[in-house]
Amino acid sequence: MSIHAPLGSRQEDTTTLPKLLTDSIYQQSLDGYQCDECEDRSTTVETPQFKEASKYLIVQAMRIAKKLDGLGNPLSDRKGNTITEKIHREIESPEKINLSALFPDIEQNSSTRYELFGMISHHGPKSVLH
Repeated sequence: MSIHAPLGSRQEDTTTLPKLLTDSIYQQSLDGYQCDECEDRSTTVETPQFKEASKYLIVQAMRIAKKLDGLGNPLSDRKGNTITEKIHREIESPEKINLSALFPDIEQNSSTRYELFGMISHHGPKSVLH
């Protein structure tokens, strides 16, 4: 199971891995959704859910966010490219985590328990993508 977890845009706050996981599962409004059965178009809400856990849990903290102006609108440079910023939030991670406590829809079994094996932290200037 792989989760891409956005960190938000607040630079100063510390967060935890369990909070990051629960915050990454959100409802998303889908405009222009077309029903497979009746082919009508409408707006619907998608809510991701986990029914079962996998052997490995990989979490990627999304540390790049659109830079916003005072009104919450994305900023652009003179060429129209969106300006981004790196999010420097610390993430506290327990050595063990049980997903069944965070996501009650997951089947309750031993595969929902994970131990931290390793962490990778990339360092470098924003201009160098890696």
